[in-house]
Amino acid sequence: MRIPVVFAFDSNYALPASVAIASLLAVKNSETEYEIIVFHGGLSSRTRRRFEAICPIRWVQVSPGDVGDVPIGYSGLATWYRLLLAKLLPDRDRVIWSDVDVLFRDDLSAAFQMDLNGAAWAGVVVENSEAPDGYHCRWGNNPCIYIPSLMVADIAKWRRQGLTEVFLENVRTRRDELRLFDLDVLNMSCSPIAALPFSYCVLENVMYSDDVTRAHEWPWLRHHYSREDLECAKREPVIIHYAGGRSPKVWRRRRERIPDEYWSWLEKSPFFDREYFFPGWRTALRRFWWSAVSRVMPLKSQRQACRARRFRPLAKDADPA
Repeated sequence: MRIPVVFAFDSNYALPASVAIASLLAVKNSETEYEIIVFHGGLSSRTRRRFEAICPIRWVQVSPGDVGDVPIGYSGLATWYRLLLAKLLPDRDRVIWSDVDVLFRDDLSAAFQMDLNGAAWAGVVVENSEAPDGYHCRWGNNPCIYIPSLMVADIAKWRRQGLTEVFLENVRTRRDELRLFDLDVLNMSCSPIAALPFSYCVLENVMYSDDVTRAHEWPWLRHHYSREDLECAKREPVIIHYAGGRSPKVWRRRRERIPDEYWSWLEKSPFFDREYFFPGWRTALRRFWWSAVSRVMPLKSQRQACRARRFRPLAKDADPA
């Protein structure tokens, strides 16, 4: 079975994207063949060659104008590209979309073949719409809020119903209501939405918690899942999603804060930088210096001006952000 799996990222997310793609290929069934498709806004040829050392990839370049004037969050512009699936892939009728901050543990053929029962896409339920202590915005068109970190999309239906235009119109007219950006747009624009099991999005806080009821997301998840449901998903996850209340992102943490399973994939990535995780004394000194400077000069423009004027030798490989 040939399954198109779509990712989107910029150069800042190349490391986790390589982990996601490599782990996806490593756990597939013998009869499964993945077509890896990457939406990007202009990755360098060097970056693309490094990915092609992992597997063949179909590259689809996206113009910023294709999504229009959208609010940009910490994940950047690329996360919005999922709204353009039907437009950018006119030769495909059904695809799987995946975020890159994930680790695959099992094959996706069952999800790809699921009956959507007339829905435009399927995702994992994260809370009930009527939950009074929920985090996500809600619009009353669906009983639940669905997370599209792993999304099975019937993009043939998107084309028939003109959903791409609906998505972009909602971005323009309801911009102030968007708390989680493209997730909100997909939920407000589509009804019904099909549900994937929680095992397709086992959040990091749930996966590594000794007691799932103490996980950061439990107040929202408890309206739809029992403790036993989450424990079962932990035992047999299809995907571990490294998102939630932990900061920084898993691939940007100190080594001791990275789960061993994820670390083993990081080390195999063509984008792995050992100096970042095990810095020599010069790098450590530069990081300490710029940490101190950041406290004195909280604005990025101030730090950049400081580097340009007085600390040019240190600016060679230090990050002002």
